[in-house]
Amino acid sequence: MSSSVPRSNPTLVNIGTHSLALYTHGPKPASFKDPAVLFVSGVASSSHGWAAVIRLLPPSLRSYTYDRSGCGSSELSPLAPTAENIALELSRLIEHAPIENPLIIVGHSWAGVLAREFVLSTGNGPHIAGLVLVDANQENSLKEWDAFVCDETTEKFKQQGEKEKEAYVPSFETLQKKGLENLQPLLGNNPVYVVGGMRSRDWSRLYEAGIEKGNGTKEQRSHASEMIRTADEKSHGLMKEHLDLSTKRKLVFARESGHFVQLTQPDFVVDGVSWVLDRLQFGP
Repeated sequence: MSSSVPRSNPTLVNIGTHSLALYTHGPKPASFKDPAVLFVSGVASSSHGWAAVIRLLPPSLRSYTYDRSGCGSSELSPLAPTAENIALELSRLIEHAPIENPLIIVGHSWAGVLAREFVLSTGNGPHIAGLVLVDANQENSLKEWDAFVCDETTEKFKQQGEKEKEAYVPSFETLQKKGLENLQPLLGNNPVYVVGGMRSRDWSRLYEAGIEKGNGTKEQRSHASEMIRTADEKSHGLMKEHLDLSTKRKLVFARESGHFVQLTQPDFVVDGVSWVLDRLQFGP
């Protein structure tokens, strides 16, 4: 992590049941109407993963990261880490911090499900300015995923990561039952920017490493090769479904990245934030 973006000391925000660590980046907005950015990480992933993106944001833009329950400097939650409960805790964090500016929510991977649960539970009100989804999941996209190992050195983080993984599959099923397709566009005309990665890049490297070690039968290798061959096509179709969230939307692909676009091509995420800001200021 670059020393030009030091990790700020967190503010511990009491949300009623326990405290969450909130990190503030950039100056205070000039007006309560000015949008700020809130970064939401994927399953069992550290908030440190947004460092490169934050470094590239306009210096005048306020942004926030936070440690989910049980991660980093945040306390353990009495609730199971389902997407519904995490969305509830996020809404309480925003309320109790308080964060009064409208938020551009930037979510990676499982945070696509978390963001949808958040909007469903809080409504599409003035607290939401827009959405940037980074190779994000939704209720119909239960796929292979990779856990980002960052500051997972503490036993507390490891235990919380296992809890989130246990809640991962049920959270997709819970959201699917809510019939989101009948509520679209959920965000109305609030801008939504979607960045897709190339899943085949990650899977190909895992496959090659496995082959080098002599893993897999002929049939297993053939099946894995076919999955890799079709991975991007399937992923692209699922990314397009995010566009149903809004009447103002854009989809781009970071073709030199795998799943963790914010690490390998952070400029794509910054472009997404800039696009949302432009739509808010100037319209379509």
